[in-house]
Amino acid sequence: MLRSGGSYIWLFCLLLQGYRSQNITTEEPGSPVVGCDASLIWTLDKPNYKTSIRKVNHGELYNSKKYRIHKKLDGKQILRIRKVTFADAGLYRCQIGSTHEYKDINLTITDFRWKNDIYTRPVAFGGNVTIMWKYFSKKVARKIWLYRQNNIEQNLAFWNKDFKTISYTDERMTIHLINDGDGTNIVKLIVRGITMDDTKYKYMIKLQFNDDCYKYEKPLNLMDKQVLLHMYSETAVIKALPQESVHFVWYYKYIYPVYMILFTRTNDTNHRINFGYWLNGTFHSTSYSDGKLFMFNISIRNVANGIEGKITLTLHNASIDDFNYTYVCRIIFPDDQQSSRYITLKGKSHAYNFALLN
Repeated sequence: MLRSGGSYIWLFCLLLQGYRSQNITTEEPGSPVVGCDASLIWTLDKPNYKTSIRKVNHGELYNSKKYRIHKKLDGKQILRIRKVTFADAGLYRCQIGSTHEYKDINLTITDFRWKNDIYTRPVAFGGNVTIMWKYFSKKVARKIWLYRQNNIEQNLAFWNKDFKTISYTDERMTIHLINDGDGTNIVKLIVRGITMDDTKYKYMIKLQFNDDCYKYEKPLNLMDKQVLLHMYSETAVIKALPQESVHFVWYYKYIYPVYMILFTRTNDTNHRINFGYWLNGTFHSTSYSDGKLFMFNISIRNVANGIEGKITLTLHNASIDDFNYTYVCRIIFPDDQQSSRYITLKGKSHAYNFALLN
């Protein structure tokens, strides 16, 4: 019996020695970017042992929509984490049975954010345009594709980090890659000699970080400048009485905010007066305003593919001399685009004529 018991003890020690001699190696996961999948790989030099995978201080992991565990015949233990977030960072452990044999992998996550807010670029036919995409990430993309689509997809440029090469399919186009050092990466596509056909496409970018990690940005459109800019007023004529306050209101929509606003008025004899302007957030009355009290206000809001603005100019205590003038608002944008609309001030018939007689 003692001999038999000794055999069991010898067999147990042999099995325990097998566990202790087990070697586990790991592969560097490479700090995947937010939104991509991560693969954590442990390799056992002796397969067929029962293992468990857990996140340290969070418990054992099982197959789910978030996690997939693959145990290969060659000893590889693979944990795949789908669409990682910063919450997925931490220590992951592969452990053999209930022994103290384990190996940890420290998973770090790299931030990624697109930094674009304009998806329509104004162009002038025959001119050049720079299409720009920005993204924030400490990790530089391995490959970049620029392409455009209407009914078909047309490749424009391709960049490969490994070979430091750029290839083009259109000689009018040039690509520039800029890294400003703080994690902001800029991809510029310069297109020369814009044609009407160029405005029929949606321009797109694709970044590749790992073998199965791609990032896509929203499509960008090119549009004729004259089509993009829209300015209007709800009425072409305002009727008022002397000593009333008159509110002139204009609206606009464009991809850029207004840089400068000029106000003039003219009558039937083409007597033109520049009576005020707005610049750098301040309204200025000129010496030609003749002491009249003008109040200015501008409000803006961001909308799809641009900015909408409302311009209000109030003339307080209008006099007889202010009537029968056409008041013109001219708006100027940072890219030198301009537009203007007018409103004519007329008197309310009976009351206005009575005021003239007195």
